[in-house]
Amino acid sequence: MRDRFEGKQRRYLYRPQLETLVASEISTGRALQLVDLTGAAAYELGVDTDAKAARDHAKGQRFAEALHRDTDVDGMLFSSRLTGALCAAIFDRAAAKLSATTPVALPMVGALPAELTRLGITVRRRRAMS
Repeated sequence: MRDRFEGKQRRYLYRPQLETLVASEISTGRALQLVDLTGAAAYELGVDTDAKAARDHAKGQRFAEALHRDTDVDGMLFSSRLTGALCAAIFDRAAAKLSATTPVALPMVGALPAELTRLGITVRRRRAMS
């Protein structure tokens, strides 16, 4: 959904789609080794700016594959291209360091209504027929 609402005045999600999604809280009790690509760090490491922030994710995926193949880090920290929020991509090899709560159907998550309102998203029962 990352680019779905970009530049749009009206934002709609449809209940059948939401009902296929779940949410789970993921945490770790052990330190993760993450490459920090936030702020100027990516530039200082010589990472191609397209790998960090392009709408087309091909270069970013190739960078992540090389990082996974050529190092033993657990993943990377980066800034969201759309919001600037801190994000983490955790590689599969770090799965044993993670724990997760039981998945909950997304429509049952208590914070969802407030987030939808904050983002200006309306949930509809079904897509309108044209």
